[in-house]
Amino acid sequence: MEPDLIIKELKDHLNHHLNNIVIEVILFGSRARGTAKNDSDYDVVIVINTRDDRKVRKQINDLCYDLELKYNIFLDNQVISKDELEYGLRGKHPVFRLAIKEGIHI
Repeated sequence: MEPDLIIKELKDHLNHHLNNIVIEVILFGSRARGTAKNDSDYDVVIVINTRDDRKVRKQINDLCYDLELKYNIFLDNQVISKDELEYGLRGKHPVFRLAIKEGIHI
């Protein structure tokens, strides 16, 4: 299955179970660049429209795990709120800047 289709399914799956809190899922890294090997992980940033808290993060991790099992893949997810991404110190981290600049936005 194509990486962007898996990420679209991830976004749909998250929104269905979490009341549309996911604004965007960004695939970055080797899968986005097209340089991935068969066993490469899927690096994703999940941008949410609510505060990033432990409960939301656990729900997102559980839902990501469902897709990991379904497709026999590894999803390395980074969750961040839209406000933190735009205005917070964490949003300035190189991982997030790289994902925004070079990633596939879904």
